Amino acid sequence: MRTWARGALQKAVEFLREGDRFLVTAHRNVDGDGLASLLACGMLLERMGKSYEMVLHDPIPDERYSFLPGFTRVRSPRTPLPWSPGRAVVLDTPTLERLGDVASLLPGRGSVLNIDHHEDNNLFGGINLVLTEVSSTCEVLYSLFGHLGVPVEGDVALCLYTGILFDTGGFRFSNTTSRALHIAGDLVEGGVRPDQVADAIFHRRSPQAIRRLAKALSTIEFHCEGKIGLMWLDEVVPEGDGRTSEDTEGFVDMALFVDGVEVAAFLRKRGEKSFRVSLRSRGEVSVNHIAGRFGGGGHSRAAGCYVHGDLEEVRVRVLEAIKGAVCPDRRKDVPDRD
Repeated sequence: MRTWARGALQKAVEFLREGDRFLVTAHRNVDGDGLASLLACGMLLERMGKSYEMVLHDPIPDERYSFLPGFTRVRSPRTPLPWSPGRAVVLDTPTLERLGDVASLLPGRGSVLNIDHHEDNNLFGGINLVLTEVSSTCEVLYSLFGHLGVPVEGDVALCLYTGILFDTGGFRFSNTTSRALHIAGDLVEGGVRPDQVADAIFHRRSPQAIRRLAKALSTIEFHCEGKIGLMWLDEVVPEGDGRTSEDTEGFVDMALFVDGVEVAAFLRKRGEKSFRVSLRSRGEVSVNHIAGRFGGGGHSRAAGCYVHGDLEEVRVRVLEAIKGAVCPDRRKDVPDRD
């Protein structure tokens, strides 16, 4: 590990040891790495004898992760905290805007520890433990546990493994490094059942989700000689109807699986004239830059953003942005729906 990374780890350790009454949070529309790192951080603070509250913008995290210890302890920012937080730990979040309503609960910048692995993190914390070369925020936490000398086993191992598995796409993505695999092996030694975790987060969908996937697949269209795949769901998915709106997670991958597609996009309606856009790339094009044009972000191969407008407005704007990266010479062409 690089010297500066060790220095950042030591500063994070001192931050945690010296404080109490921690607010622990992660980005809105939380994913597997964000939620698992949130829960693992809570366990770390508990082992250190600290008071903490875990808060997320969205009222109900994706219930596919309900097997994770501490899942039911996550609360909404719309219910009062029992005390004013003295310090905050923000996980897996490149910008404070991605926190949603939780941002208003944070103490001053100097009292915020920013733990992340996103390349576009804007270093908003008083202390920034941002390691962009690692697979996931859970991998950063693994190093933090080790630096503190806290054993990684049982419930902690389960959370950390889940985050690494999610952000590497089941160890399929290019961020699957030898270190990530070594850590995963260590976590299995700590009691994790890989088959059970993979089954829970990748291989289970509600009946409602399968019906929605069928609807989304019926809209798929291809552009730029098949290099772009675009699909959408023009209905607001109700919260709490079996699994929550995050049951559409992974839909965008269906478009990327098509031979020849380099960039895939999935538009999901979130409210009146508001769409969540999920972007995926095979590697040649950085979708992080495309998402950034709309105030979003992520990684070069996986990113997301929110775009306001009706379906056709959002579709045209997103498609133009993707064409600008994939086939700039055809950016102004008449849409070639196939």
